[in-house]
Amino acid sequence: MKTTGENPVFQTLNSAQLPVLPSSVSTLLTAFEDETLDYGEIAEILHNFPTIVIRLISLANSAWSAPIRKIAELDEACARLGFGVVKSISISLAISAPFDPGRCPPFDVHKYWVRAMAVAETTFNLTAATSGKDLLRSARTAGILHNLGLLWMAHQLPQATAHALRLHQSDQNISIDQTLKEQTGAGYREAGGYLGKLWCLPDPLPQTMEFHENKDYRNKGWEMSLLVGVAISMIAAAEFHLKWSPPFETLEVLEIKSVEAENIFNNLWKQFERIQQSAVALIGH
Repeated sequence: MKTTGENPVFQTLNSAQLPVLPSSVSTLLTAFEDETLDYGEIAEILHNFPTIVIRLISLANSAWSAPIRKIAELDEACARLGFGVVKSISISLAISAPFDPGRCPPFDVHKYWVRAMAVAETTFNLTAATSGKDLLRSARTAGILHNLGLLWMAHQLPQATAHALRLHQSDQNISIDQTLKEQTGAGYREAGGYLGKLWCLPDPLPQTMEFHENKDYRNKGWEMSLLVGVAISMIAAAEFHLKWSPPFETLEVLEIKSVEAENIFNNLWKQFERIQQSAVALIGH
């Protein structure tokens, strides 16, 4: 059986000039390890990344944040958004910078960021309902990066990704991941996990990107993978205004009371429009 690195699709992706991990990612990951930073210190670090600064200030002024008055300074924006949001947004913007999904016309950038923001916030709320409070540090970042493999494949395998996206758009029951796997030998989840490991992203980010839809996964990073998977199921229901069916066995494993999970879903449903507006603030349109 071939290992991930021996999979022909990854050899193809590598030969297509694998994007170099932006130096800003390592800088931000190291800086954000220190949770005692005040907002002035965070702003000082982020001023080296003008694009991120613009997006954070825009997000702080969006309907999602709903400030009482206009926010013009980065330290104010950071204080308004909070450490966890600033961390996850900054890292995700830095990591996604090398990719150009415009090469794949069916790829909806707005929908990608709506899903990323929604999964990030929902994963954080679900994590807060567990006994594993130490997982909170990576919850938003794991949620916002869960679909990174799809972004990568849209950039470097645009034709195959476009075909998978169009099939899914014509029939929501057709899996994008499975279609990509049938065409290329690997789905975007496996691609995300491979990229995360290749870039040496900290655990549990690579594992979450690869295994968030695998309810039976129990190796490194399994708790965050399950949490992101539950969050995704909630988002899918909210997007189509459907009733959410709680995955009781998974909730039990995570030690989350079903009533708490249903409250999180109900709040998500109410806030979904605001999450869509946050995506506009992030991508600028």
